Amino acid sequence: MSADGYVSQIERVLSSAVSIFPDPSNSVEWVGFARPTIEAGPGGGGRLAEALDQSHAEYARMTAEAEVVHAAIRDAAQSAADSARQAAQDMSGIRDAAHSQGSAIMPSEDLANAEPHDLKLLVETMDSKLEAAQNVIASTRDQFEQAAARLRARL
Repeated sequence: MSADGYVSQIERVLSSAVSIFPDPSNSVEWVGFARPTIEAGPGGGGRLAEALDQSHAEYARMTAEAEVVHAAIRDAAQSAADSARQAAQDMSGIRDAAHSQGSAIMPSEDLANAEPHDLKLLVETMDSKLEAAQNVIASTRDQFEQAAARLRARL
């Protein structure tokens, strides 16, 4: 196996890690909360008018509560989308750095003929890139869990 082949294998693993996150160039489109308006009933008193006024007030209260929940869902989803977008960019950077650093350490030498210190540096460098990828995944998972906890607290 060549050094280039070893770096390619690491790059394949990191490319798989990049693919678990959405394309950072895609944006999220949010649907607004359309609050319908209900006109007040005809005046004139009476039980029917009172019941209509009570229903109107109850509907307005419930709609306001739904707007609060909608805003909480949107905030949590936006936070998760931002985290995923940043993770995708971070993962791409890690993959690209692994490729360029690996190629710089050992351009395409046969591993059997490589100097031990070069091999050690190559393996340590690739190990650090894999560790960085694991950290991005763990950090993103934590951010998703925090967003979910905020959402659960609002519901």
